[in-house]
Amino acid sequence: MNTAPHDCRWIVISMGIFCTAVLALAGCNDSVINSGIAHSGDRAASSQVEPGNPTIAEGNQPDSVKPEGTSDQADGATPPGTAVELTPTTPDDPARPRTFAVEGPDGALRVNFDELDLLKILNMDPVTPDCVEKMPDWLKDLSGKKVRIRGFMKPGLLSENIPQFVLVRDQGLCCFGPKGKIYHLISTTLKKGTTTDYIELRPFDVLGTFRIGVLQLDDGTIFQLYYLDDAVIIQK
Repeated sequence: MNTAPHDCRWIVISMGIFCTAVLALAGCNDSVINSGIAHSGDRAASSQVEPGNPTIAEGNQPDSVKPEGTSDQADGATPPGTAVELTPTTPDDPARPRTFAVEGPDGALRVNFDELDLLKILNMDPVTPDCVEKMPDWLKDLSGKKVRIRGFMKPGLLSENIPQFVLVRDQGLCCFGPKGKIYHLISTTLKKGTTTDYIELRPFDVLGTFRIGVLQLDDGTIFQLYYLDDAVIIQK
């Protein structure tokens, strides 16, 4: 069969249209890769960013981009660059002025043994003969003042009609415990003409005139340092 030239051109054009349609139909069910279109159920495709679009796909934000109001720190953590105030760990300054509460009708200053402790105040152990010179002014200024302090009576030779005794910091020092440091002991002299009986293992207040003075033995040992003169026992 002879075919005219114009018929051949028509056949070629028809075949081209047919092939194009077949190729299009063959690929219509394939997913489009890296198209920037999010497909339902396709998590990988949902993380893609459309070129030229600055919007970040949800759930795939880089570390350098954070939603407003969020922080890299866990809840309750201190953000970087924030100044943190630390609790001071240095010892208390012994020269810092101290205040003492005034107690009773005599206007005595309430003092405790910790405020007389030279190990805590001066880190001094053993106590040296020049300890008074090294004491802070607030401690030296207590000398000659009426003070009120609580402690225990150290047993001595007498159990009745006692005019003098040693007031100690705790029960361990008053009976069978160690001798104790010199600043844990206060040599107490009662008001002239008054005495007391031994007060066993019971704390009580003593009011008197506080005095500081180093009394040394021949071997250099400090025998007495703190005193209460013209004292009165106040039992509670």
